[in-house]
Amino acid sequence: MKAVERTEEKEAGLLDTLAVAYDANGQREKAIEAEKKALALKPNQASFKQHLEKYSGEADRKSKP
Repeated sequence: MKAVERTEEKEAGLLDTLAVAYDANGQREKAIEAEKKALALKPNQASFKQHLEKYSGEADRKSKP
């Protein structure tokens, strides 16, 4: 969290890592928020998009028939 603050939320990789940590701790809304910020900085980063889909439940909906 401090690294994200020190970079003034301008480092997409750190925001993605923060989102992963939030998700691992059951803080899904915070994970989504952090991942959206990461994607805003790097909109073509496929792994960020995948993470956001996972956190928002879109990946689960896509895999169901």
